[in-house]
Amino acid sequence: ATACPSSPCVISESKTPLTVNSATNNPIPKPTNSKPNFRLKKGFGVALLRPGSIPRSIIAIFSLFDKYLIPNTIANVEMKNVMGTNIASMMLIFKLLNIFVFISCSVYYDNSRKNKVTRQHKILSNNLSLTKTFNALIQIHHQIISIYPLKQIEIDALINAMEPISFAKGSILFDTHKIEKYIYFIEKGIARAYCNTDKQQTTFWFGQEGDVILSYNSYVKEKPGYEIIELLEESKLLRISHQTLQNLYRKHIGLANWGRKLAELELIKTEERFINQQYKTASERYAELINESPKLIQRVQLTHIASYLGVSPVTLSRIRAEVK
Repeated sequence: ATACPSSPCVISESKTPLTVNSATNNPIPKPTNSKPNFRLKKGFGVALLRPGSIPRSIIAIFSLFDKYLIPNTIANVEMKNVMGTNIASMMLIFKLLNIFVFISCSVYYDNSRKNKVTRQHKILSNNLSLTKTFNALIQIHHQIISIYPLKQIEIDALINAMEPISFAKGSILFDTHKIEKYIYFIEKGIARAYCNTDKQQTTFWFGQEGDVILSYNSYVKEKPGYEIIELLEESKLLRISHQTLQNLYRKHIGLANWGRKLAELELIKTEERFINQQYKTASERYAELINESPKLIQRVQLTHIASYLGVSPVTLSRIRAEVK
């Protein structure tokens, strides 16, 4: 190898001619006219339209810019004997610009991913809501045919006559001294029936998905009811008016028998509640309640449960400890 004097010279053993910086005595690659050796992959235009692809593409472009353009620019500047401070300033500017774009694109990409995840969560939530609604409708269908076997045409006539309606939590569905005009089926939510006394409220019934809500006195005798029905959750119900139901009874003998059976079953439930209140202990009634409706305890306030059992909240806590 030949020794290099202080002036710029060419190193003969190198395949690529190099120029030596007179100030630093470091070789500088000679600029070439070769283009960057990279190709865009097939489908690059389509990929740009995908979430997060645009910022990644910009980052890739700046990387290529940093890799190929800056060294060539530096070499050209050095060959023109431009001061090194200007070169460092240019490199710093390009680096800062590159970092700024990288951070901005990363934020954009993260937001795109978050928006995508949010959309997926919304879709999942909607699907879950539809599943719950479908299950509730199946429960209502089972409740209808469990009262009395009906033909499909009669089931369709009954369900098509029902009207969906929603209520907020805490709504009073039935009130005392008022003739109720509708029968309700609970699609989603929970309800309780109670009566007001001088000192407290006495709860005597809970209803949940699939159950029927009706004022027995209004349904049978068309007179004001004695109970108050409160919705303990945001609820979705299906309702049908007494008048529409009577018209269906006249058209379909099967539905007429279904209505008669419905009244008989409600009378039996009222009798059972009365007998249990008189002859069963609070512990027995609580055990019966959690066996028949285990999820009810998690959805209803303990004060309502205590009122249903006819005991104080303190006594209810003792009963629950014994049952556990």
